[in-house]
Amino acid sequence: MYLSAIYGFFLKLFKRKSIQDQFKDMLRRINSIDFINCGGCGVVALTIYKWLKKHKMLSSDFKFIFVYRGDSVMYSHNHVILTKIDKSPNLIKNLLVPSHIVIYNDGNYYDSNGLLVDFYSNLQHNVLDVNAILTILNETIDDEGDIRTWDLRWNCMFNRKKNVPLIEKYSGIKLNEVKTV
Repeated sequence: MYLSAIYGFFLKLFKRKSIQDQFKDMLRRINSIDFINCGGCGVVALTIYKWLKKHKMLSSDFKFIFVYRGDSVMYSHNHVILTKIDKSPNLIKNLLVPSHIVIYNDGNYYDSNGLLVDFYSNLQHNVLDVNAILTILNETIDDEGDIRTWDLRWNCMFNRKKNVPLIEKYSGIKLNEVKTV
């Protein structure tokens, strides 16, 4: 009886997936969601941040990366805001939605596809503050200076109401702060 209990303990121990394998599996499941990188990349970046934090895997070089694929006007607009944010935190509400959001952790770039090999964009801006991600996910400012909700600026192919609960299920991370309606 005693030996079978010890055997059972070690069998469970060896069958457990490594934390890196759990991370890869989570991203693989999230990546299967419809249009995940057509409006869902910011939600995924926030999920990865929270998952890494929960599992004590955030490295000292962690940052969110706002990517602007060929959109130098949007990049310039956000670059000006993000370089002045320390002196004027209320400027954060003027951020525009980037082309893509990825994360950088422990010397690597990630999105829902997992590790991004050879990732490079000359139009990118490092963002260290999770509040910037939440603000840009939930509110942006239109050309007239009025606050507009996320669904008017983010790619609407990604259905937040349907897919944010799936991301929560696949990751085990609560995303209560992300607007879905």
